[in-house]
Amino acid sequence: MKIRFPSELVVAAAVLLVPAFPAGAQNPAPPPFPAPPARFAPPPPAPPRLPLASNPLDQAQVQKAIPVIEVWRGGANASQAPERHGRQLGRGYIAGKEPVMVQLHFDPSQAGRIVGVTPSPGVTFDPPTALLRIRPTGDCALTVKLDENFHEGFLRFYCDGVASVLHLSHASLSVIASLETSSTQAR
Repeated sequence: MKIRFPSELVVAAAVLLVPAFPAGAQNPAPPPFPAPPARFAPPPPAPPRLPLASNPLDQAQVQKAIPVIEVWRGGANASQAPERHGRQLGRGYIAGKEPVMVQLHFDPSQAGRIVGVTPSPGVTFDPPTALLRIRPTGDCALTVKLDENFHEGFLRFYCDGVASVLHLSHASLSVIASLETSSTQAR
């Protein structure tokens, strides 16, 4: 059995299959496909390269390179003063998404030195530079936020080849207020 197609159908199919470009013309390039969206965030920038101490440091030099920390939240009358345990600087607490100011106090003989700051994931700071200069008074400061999706994080400080770490955690405002009160009474 032979199947016959109506002639109109055969002509319509032939018209669809013939290119719509004049003879001798080249087909235009197909439209570019959009780049697929990135699946992962780009890696964080490399930590700053700081010069290591040229000579071994004695204990007095190490103590000068480790800051005393104060953590100030906006509107507070007192700061949190995380205790220093060697190179570990204790823990600072942050309420919600609010930024805090972290003030570093060095020995005034450290004035003019550079402090490198490296945050853990979830921690952002301002100014966005990873290098701070110690003022003539021996202090420097930065504003810090802990992302609400992270329960804790840290900041690592480098000064004169000595690294020290400040741990950060989220806490309720009542807990933070009691810490500020207790640090005021301890002074």
